Amino acid sequence: MLNRSSVNSRLFILVALLSLISIVIGVMGLNGMSQTVGGLRTVYEDRVVPLRDLKVIADMYAVNIVDTSHKVRNDNMGWDEASKNLKEARETITKKWTAYKATFLVEQEKKMVAEIEPMLSGAEATLNKLQAILDAQDKKDIAAFTRDDLYPVIDPISTKFSELIDLQLEVAKTEYDDAQSHYQTARTLSIALLVGGILLGIWLAYWIVGSVVKPLRQVQEGAMEVARNFDYSRRIEVLRNDEVGQTAQALNQLLQAQQSAIRQVTQVVEHLADGELAQRVTGELHGDLATMKAAINHSLDSVQATMQSINGLSHALQSGHFGHQIVLDNARGDYLQSLELASQAMRNLQAMIGDVSAVMGAVAQGDLTQRVTTQAPGDLERLKRDINDSLDALGGAMRSMHDSTRQVAAAANQTSTAIGQISDGAQNQTHAISQVATAIRHTAEAVSDVSRNTAIASQKSRESMAIMQSGMDKMTQMVEVVNNIASHSDKINKITEVIEKIANKTNLLSLNAAIEAARAGEHGKGFSVVAEEVGKLAANSAESSQEIARLVQEAANETARAVQVVQQVSQDIAAIEQGSRESDQMLQRISAAIEQQSAAVEEINSNLSNLDRIATSNASASEEITATVIELSKLADQTRQDLGKFNA
Repeated sequence: MLNRSSVNSRLFILVALLSLISIVIGVMGLNGMSQTVGGLRTVYEDRVVPLRDLKVIADMYAVNIVDTSHKVRNDNMGWDEASKNLKEARETITKKWTAYKATFLVEQEKKMVAEIEPMLSGAEATLNKLQAILDAQDKKDIAAFTRDDLYPVIDPISTKFSELIDLQLEVAKTEYDDAQSHYQTARTLSIALLVGGILLGIWLAYWIVGSVVKPLRQVQEGAMEVARNFDYSRRIEVLRNDEVGQTAQALNQLLQAQQSAIRQVTQVVEHLADGELAQRVTGELHGDLATMKAAINHSLDSVQATMQSINGLSHALQSGHFGHQIVLDNARGDYLQSLELASQAMRNLQAMIGDVSAVMGAVAQGDLTQRVTTQAPGDLERLKRDINDSLDALGGAMRSMHDSTRQVAAAANQTSTAIGQISDGAQNQTHAISQVATAIRHTAEAVSDVSRNTAIASQKSRESMAIMQSGMDKMTQMVEVVNNIASHSDKINKITEVIEKIANKTNLLSLNAAIEAARAGEHGKGFSVVAEEVGKLAANSAESSQEIARLVQEAANETARAVQVVQQVSQDIAAIEQGSRESDQMLQRISAAIEQQSAAVEEINSNLSNLDRIATSNASASEEITATVIELSKLADQTRQDLGKFNA
């Protein structure tokens, strides 16, 4: 059950358990103090005060009655004073005896009171007679009355009161023994609860720390392994549903989303490498992954549109339709530049072919004065010069054909050979340009892969910083929880201070009781022993409360050290986060430099492609001219016959 609870719940259980143990110990201490105070009150009200009253009653009989009779008989006291002492003694005895009977009496006391009551009633008649003698001031009767009547009545009563006083001491001793036994039981139980609570608290704290640190270490190791190997198939095992388990689940979901996105992008790139441009990233992605998906799909759309335009141009060239127009509406950037260059090359080729066709048409009509005038770059310009030169040569040849047909045939053969060499050179040039373009294209692909990998590394670095920031937040929450434990420890200290104050007050009460016992003289010795034991009990209670305070203070100190350790760990994570941020900035600068290099390579590749297409066109034109010149050689004889038709 605890394994499925949250970290907050476990810490709350730990604090609640320690608080409950403290409350139980405090309640037991208060209950013990209450029982101690109750026992002291019972000893004082039911034993000390009655002991004083019994002592007063005994003194009244011994001093105010018997001793007064002797003093009157010996003329040491006047009759009025003696009568006054007797009345005072009888009133005091009645008052104190009534107060004594109102206190709590044990069974032995009740039996002795039952024995003394008839004796006191019988003594009333004797005291009435003594009062009459004192009132009559009969000195002769006082001596005989004291010897014969007073002593036999008072002496048994004094003996009984002495026994009753001894009984008070015995009962007080029994009360002390009971209090001592209860103290030992409460002390043993308190120590057992304290030790058990501390051990249980230590075990719970160790278990809670282990249940949090171990899963956190697993999450950290999993994240570090992913960051080290870029293995997004790695998953962190989730064993519980607390905050740490939820963090592991969130990290697994993040890895799943990254793996799915990378898998889809890889499939699209593989299809692109195979020449399949219709494949797109179709998975449901969000945030930066959705932006990446849109960028890749848009790039594929641009590549596909460009390839379609180039394919249309190739089909037009294959079909001999040099008037084909390329649509440039949706092209952007380098794609637009490439298509514009291809379109311009198509227009140049169309103009050149048209001009050559017009000149050749004129030649077919026998007009050798026409020349190719269209301006064109590169091989087309050389083709133009070659055609014009050929026409010039043809004109000269036509003029000299009248002299020698063989010279015309030889010139035609030489022209055929030259044009063949031009065609071979154009083909070799085309092959070389194709190889260079292939190498440049491979270089561009490699640079593009490096750029993408750098962007992915930068993204992963930012994600790692976000995860470390979340860990720092959790560590901050843990510091707050530990501080709460420390505050509860302060409350426990306050409770122990209250217990210590109660013990001090009990000790003070025991000192007061000892003072009263000393005042009581010989009869107060037993109560002095009780007061001394009560003082020991109060001292032991104070020592126990101080021990509890010391243990709680040690727990608070350990909690403070735990807070310091957690803060140090938080600082280390912050340093790691700063290093990751600097690595991300370096990766971004590398990515920008690679993108610039990739753009330059793409531009070179585009220019080489244009050169390749132009060289291919020149080779084709050269082959066609070669065939024409060969045919011209075959028709040399016919030319001689038709020579009169040409206007050279």
